[in-house]
Amino acid sequence: MLVMGTSLMTLLVFVVYLGLALSDLRDLNRSRHHAVTAHHAKCVTDAGWAKVLTDYVNRTALASLHHWVRWLMGISVVMLLVGVVVMVRVLRALSAKR
Repeated sequence: MLVMGTSLMTLLVFVVYLGLALSDLRDLNRSRHHAVTAHHAKCVTDAGWAKVLTDYVNRTALASLHHWVRWLMGISVVMLLVGVVVMVRVLRALSAKR
């Protein structure tokens, strides 16, 4: 039981970490969206800063990573729920035998 409880707690910490990473990726996607909007509107007139903005827009495509993290988080939450259900059933079966 100790191993199962430890595994579930580790999985819970992993799910919390994925949630934080997903939140950070949303913020990065939002800032990239604003940069793309500014880039297409030609808001930046200085050539040096325009190059920085163009490089940022071209090098930061995080949509694929965002989708993979969402899938991994979904699978991890399902695994966590299944693990909790199995642990509860095992504990009930063990307590019924006493």
